[in-house]
Amino acid sequence: MKKHIKSLLYIILTTFILVACSEDSDSNPIDGNGNETIVKGRVTDNDGYGDGLNKVSAGVEGATVTTAEITSSGTLVTTSETSVQTDANGVFEINTNSTGKSNVVIYATKGSSEWKAIISSELSASNDNYCPPLNTETTAEADVYAEVVSDNKANVVSYHDVAFHISSELAAKIKSGVITNTEVKNAIVAKAEARVAALTNSHYGYSNAQYEEAKTVDESSQKEFERDLYFSSDTETSYRTAWEKYYNARVNGYINTSISMTHYAQTEEISGKAMLKFNSNIESNSQFEMAKRNAYFKAKLIAKAMLEEHEKAGASEQHRQNVEEENNNLLLAIRNSTSISGISQAYADYRSSIKSNVKSSFSSISTSLTVVETAIETSLKSTFDSSVAAAANIQALITAYTTFYASINATVSSELSLPNSTQIQAIANIYSMIYMQS
Repeated sequence: MKKHIKSLLYIILTTFILVACSEDSDSNPIDGNGNETIVKGRVTDNDGYGDGLNKVSAGVEGATVTTAEITSSGTLVTTSETSVQTDANGVFEINTNSTGKSNVVIYATKGSSEWKAIISSELSASNDNYCPPLNTETTAEADVYAEVVSDNKANVVSYHDVAFHISSELAAKIKSGVITNTEVKNAIVAKAEARVAALTNSHYGYSNAQYEEAKTVDESSQKEFERDLYFSSDTETSYRTAWEKYYNARVNGYINTSISMTHYAQTEEISGKAMLKFNSNIESNSQFEMAKRNAYFKAKLIAKAMLEEHEKAGASEQHRQNVEEENNNLLLAIRNSTSISGISQAYADYRSSIKSNVKSSFSSISTSLTVVETAIETSLKSTFDSSVAAAANIQALITAYTTFYASINATVSSELSLPNSTQIQAIANIYSMIYMQS
């Protein structure tokens, strides 16, 4: 009898434990090791991660925070079982059911104000998940990406593409109604479509798999960038440090792909032109904001490619150092620019400096180099500019650029007498990069 009672008590106790565990599993996202999926972040009142706007960055106390996922229609569906409140510093920790998901939205409200941010990393129950500080910029990024999803363009445009192009200044214009989310989305889609079309064009001949290598670098850099923003001090200096680390991570990551750095630079020029040319209805200052970030990153790519091509051409160490100095001057000039014409002038000054450096480096063929430059400036460039202006679609634009690159290569090959074809190709690439801005 006692043995029977003990067995009955054991069964009841075991059943109680199993039910309790089951209920806990339903109410909290838990992995096989019993870890909850927790997202850490903060809500701030600043404008974003660019220069010059509000960077007081006081935390928003008492904001209600939830997590959500973007549906195919672009709407949000809540994935946190309960909401949490931010503390006096705007800080929060929240459990979410979005374990294993990426591009999860963190959504916060207080009164009539709302903020959003996206975590592009796949959420893990075994590690901490860090959300970039919620602000005006991240809110615009989340809203624009939701339009990308609803427009069925997420297979071409990743969240990284959206976050890269929306600056704090552009976000402020979206918030004030100067420009719409749809206008920004259309511009970003045009750039992404032009990039993949250019890289897989017959002129370059890269495969979709090789293009995916580049996207992997981009997305990995974005994930690390979000983490760096979480650990930043919410100051302009800390944001700039995070941005520079991000830019360098992309450039250095590309080195390990099968696409050449010069081709990255050339196609960044093509896709950036497509972004603005085919969305010319965008308000002029907003166009500048998009152009500036694109121009700065393109300058980073050119800087790396220009050094590589000078080395292939056989330039001396001193002349390579000169290139590094001019690269830095270009980046600084773009960062300080206040208009699209200012960006154009920065590249014009860079072109002049690199031309002088090439002639100094290869003084024995300086006369032939002058012939090449004259051919480009009096004939090839004007034809190129006209073709770019006339291009009615992305494919026509790509053809205009690749024809120009090929014509420079043919001109250099016919005019220069050098020991090997590698040197000739390197010099052709140098000229294509300094003349490709249209």
